[in-house]
Formats: sequence, structure tokens, C-alpha cells
Amino acid sequence: MKRLTTFAREFKNDMTIIDIALLKTSVIALGLLIGMVVPGKLKKKTATCASLVFLLSSGPLTAKFAGKILEEIDLDKNEYENDIY
Repeated sequence: MKRLTTFAREFKNDMTIIDIALLKTSVIALGLLIGMVVPGKLKKKTATCASLVFLLSSGPLTAKFAGKILEEIDLDKNEYENDIY
């Protein structure tokens, strides 16, 4: 299992934005296919569960991304202030 984790980490580090887009597209397509076969009486529960998973997984990623952006803006601001004086 440790080797598999190492391989996955190396693969992730080599991914381009195109690779990530393809991965996301395939996961979305798989989700749509699964959603098409869910019986009508379970659709509401399935949608609720999927919404919770989406919120719980996208929240930390969004926060991490926003933190990186704010950090970069702060670095740019400090660099700009140092150039003036």
C-alpha cells in the first residue's frame, strides 16, 4: 500500500492542468451515469448525499486555494512596498 501511495503522489506531481481537467470530466461523467440508474424513490436521498460529499470535499480545497491566492497577493504587496522605499 505504501508503494501505491508513493506512485500516486508521483503521478499527481507530474499532472498538468489538462490531466486534471480530464480526470474531473471522467468523474463527472461517471457520476451522471450512476445517477441515471438510481431508482426514483432514492433520487432525493442520493442527491442529498452527493451534495454533502461535494460540500465536504470542495470546501477545504476552496479554502486552500483562496489561502494561496491571498498569500500571493500579500507577497506581491510587500514586494511592491519594498520597491517604493
